[in-house]
Amino acid sequence: MSPSMSAARRKGFTLIELLIVIVVIAILALIVFPRLMGASRRAKDSALKVNLRTLRNAIAQYEADCGFVPTALTDLTGATTDATLPVTAYKGPYLKNEGAVIDSSGGIPVNPYADASAAIDVHWIYSSGDVIPAGLTGTDVDGKAYSSY
Repeated sequence: MSPSMSAARRKGFTLIELLIVIVVIAILALIVFPRLMGASRRAKDSALKVNLRTLRNAIAQYEADCGFVPTALTDLTGATTDATLPVTAYKGPYLKNEGAVIDSSGGIPVNPYADASAAIDVHWIYSSGDVIPAGLTGTDVDGKAYSSY
């Protein structure tokens, strides 16, 4: 064998080396891919938790000011439906219009799992001073109940 032939053989990769690289890349993809698939759901859950806290804080502020819970979520936005509410008790609106459900109740935060242009009852179920996300069953991706936020 001449020196030029052995140098030519050393320039390329062997089949074994290529297979090892492919296996390492496949293993890394198997580790990373499932984590990326759940990122969208985790982001929606995070937004939902913030919106639930916002709504529940607004309900608590309304109750502290007025002495009772609002009869509807729209009471938090200044479009109050309660005729028995004394004018001096209401210190709202308790929710701003930014990022709100698009209808006459502007100010109610959206449920990220629902269509943003849908009515309030598609986003939230409100009863007796508590609000829960409509269309979702009990827990988030971590197994924590939505009622605890």
